[in-house]
Amino acid sequence: MYYVAKMLQAAALSIILIDFLRNFPELMSRTVLVVCIALFTCGWIINRYFVRQ
Repeated sequence: MYYVAKMLQAAALSIILIDFLRNFPELMSRTVLVVCIALFTCGWIINRYFVRQ
């Protein structure tokens, strides 16, 4: 479960980085940002409440 949480967090940060670099002069897509924040939050919740008990 620990690795699932860390992979969700890493995937969210990677997608944010890729989207930022892809749209560099403009702002990144808000939809992608919201989805990545949700992924990162899911990973954080798994790590916080299900792994460290």
